[in-house]
Parts: sequence; structure tokens; C-alpha cells
Amino acid sequence: MMRNQLKTTFFLTFFLLLLSGCADSTDNQQKLDQFYQPIIDSIKQKFAPDQRVDRITISTTWEADDDCPTFVGKTTVRGVRDALLNAFETNNLCYQANINNLPASSLKADTFGIINVSVANLRTQPKHSGELTTQALLGMPLKVYDHEDGWYLVQSPDRYIAWLEAGAFVRGDRQMMQRYYGGPLAYLETAPTRKLTTTPSGGLTIRDLTPGSILRTGKTVGDYREIIMPDGATGYLLATEIRSLGHWQNRAESLELDLLATNFYGRPYLWGGTSAKGMDCSGFTKMTYLLNGYVIPRDASQQVHAGEEVPIITNDPAYANDNLENLKNGDLLFFGNLREDGSQRISHVGIYLGEGRFVHAGADNGFIREESLYRDDDEYAPHRRESLLRAKRLSIGTNGVVPIKDIIQSYQ
Repeated sequence: MMRNQLKTTFFLTFFLLLLSGCADSTDNQQKLDQFYQPIIDSIKQKFAPDQRVDRITISTTWEADDDCPTFVGKTTVRGVRDALLNAFETNNLCYQANINNLPASSLKADTFGIINVSVANLRTQPKHSGELTTQALLGMPLKVYDHEDGWYLVQSPDRYIAWLEAGAFVRGDRQMMQRYYGGPLAYLETAPTRKLTTTPSGGLTIRDLTPGSILRTGKTVGDYREIIMPDGATGYLLATEIRSLGHWQNRAESLELDLLATNFYGRPYLWGGTSAKGMDCSGFTKMTYLLNGYVIPRDASQQVHAGEEVPIITNDPAYANDNLENLKNGDLLFFGNLREDGSQRISHVGIYLGEGRFVHAGADNGFIREESLYRDDDEYAPHRRESLLRAKRLSIGTNGVVPIKDIIQSYQ
């Protein structure tokens, strides 16, 4: 009998403790949701409204026997930590916090990088199964912010932040950047993929090169030019296959967008792709601008905020041909739909070629091709005409258009 009473007392006590723990957990979550989370959300919106180019990560733990929640986080934006803690104190909220600015202190001075492969795949998570979100080309400079399990959180010249495997780039300090970008440089323009070989006459292939690669050049050997890789490896390429940075600058001033865009006809569509090996819609427009000497934002929803607005009529039920008369060759066309609140959701972008025609990388096409916005044309794309929302003209000095020479000079 006594044993049964003890069992009953034990299970009752355990049950009450369990209920108490659940109640504390629920109460803590309610406090977090009601008092703390709105402050965290407002800080993120103020300091990093676009997490693709600025990063704030904050996790919260609150043990049942703790008086205050603990916040652990990292950020690429200075001022976030002080703003967050000041907001908690202003609202008389207790807390414990360990929020660090990036780059991580463990990286020491080696917070820079240079892409060392023809095309590097940047992912949303530090693992190979993470989504391909963008790419970077050989010779492109990087800022390095953090590391995890052999992967590095990096930022490319278009300010896009993502994870990159260690083998795809060379990491070092600012002196390393100056050594690479301070010497004679060239770039691969519109040629197909080229092989960099160990000898002028051939030999082993040490890299394949794609258009847009930034190359450190060395001595001239006959018709060939020595190319020095970021990791110090050397190879040879026909001198006629590369262009000087001066030519790149002249290209930027002429902005032959429509001409260079047509060089990519037939290249495959690749979600996250920004190289000649495969591109998504904004990767294609980004690449076209890069070969013209400019770095522009990565995604269509970012590119729409660059440049200057070009007025177009998008609500004509007859879809008349003359409502595109304000457009010029090379203008960016943005497609999408309207949300319930009336705001625009941009989901696609292409390059205008004139006469109602445009070129784009569409998942529905499978490759880069030319289509028309004029209903009488054979290649008329009605779903594109009906979803056309805006047009922008990106040029020297406009928002979001940065000359590649300015980026390179910042490391010299």
C-alpha cells in the first residue's frame, strides 16, 4: 500500500513539474513574440532590409529557470548590436546578448578572397546541397565574413552574400589583393570557354576560362600571353583572346548592350547561374552589363531599383504596338504581377532590342532566346506582354550601376 502511495505521489509531482515547464515555455514564447521579436524585426528592417546584401542573424534561447532571454547573433552591419540593446533597455526588457560584427575575429586579417576557378557556385547554405543562388567568375574579388565546416560566407562585387566552398577561391589579406590587382590585368570578353595551358604550344589544361574573367597577365611568348592565377599557377593563352582593362572601360562608355546580349543566344537556362555556362534571367542581364564594364545588382527584384525609369503603358487592353515607343535598345524590361495590396512583384527581366523584340533567359524556354512583345510577330510572347510592368535604363552615374574599374581600383 505504501509503495502504491509513493508511486502516486511521484507521478503527480512529475506531472505538475511537466505542466509547470510547459507553462513556462509557453509564457516565455509569448513574451518573446510580444515584446522582443517586434524590436528585432524593426532593427532588421532598418539596418538590413535586403538580407541578400546585408546580413543580420539572431537566434534566441530562454531556459525555464532563466530570468532573461539570451540572444546570439552575427551581422555585417555596424551599429546593429548597439541599436538592438538600446531598444531593449529603452523598453525595460532584460536580456543577455552575444552579438558579433562580421568579419569573424577568427579570420584575422585574411578577410579578402579572389575566385580561383572559372565559375564558382555560391549557395544559400554552407553545404553542397544548398540552393545555388549565384555565381562568381575567375579573378573576381570577394569580401570574406565568416566560416563554417570548410565553407566561407563571402560577398561578391554585386554585394550578394552567400556561402562558398574553400577550394573555389584564394583567401588572404589586403596585400594579397594589391599584388593581384596591382599588376597588369586583362579580361576575357565574348569568346567561348577557353583553356589555359601549361605551355604556349599546349600541354596540360590548368583552368578553363569564361567571358568576364579578370586575368593577371605576365610575359609575352610569341603570340601567347602568360596568365597568372590567383593561387600563383601560370598558364598561356593566345594574346588575341584577351582584352585590356582600357578596352573594358571604353566598352562601358559605349554600352553596346544589345550587341553583346545576342552572343549568348542558345545558352542554357540555369537557376542561380551568372556565367556563360548557364544563366537565369537576371544572371543574363548581369553578365551582359559586366561585359560592358559594369556591375549591377544580382536579382531582377534588385535590378528594378537601379537606373532610371522609362515610362511605358502596361494597361492597354489592345496591347498596341506603339506603347513601347519610349524604349531604347538595351533597356531592361521587368515582368511580374501585382500582389493583393497592389504592390509589384518582379519575377523576370530581359533586354530590349528594339522593334518590340527582347532577349531573355526564361525557364519556360530552357535557353536564351529572342521573342517579341508585338502581337503580330511570329515570336509574340503574350504572357510576357501581359506581365510587363516596368522598364529601366541603366547608364553611367545612375543608381546601382558601378564601373568594374572602380571595384578593381579599390584593391590596387
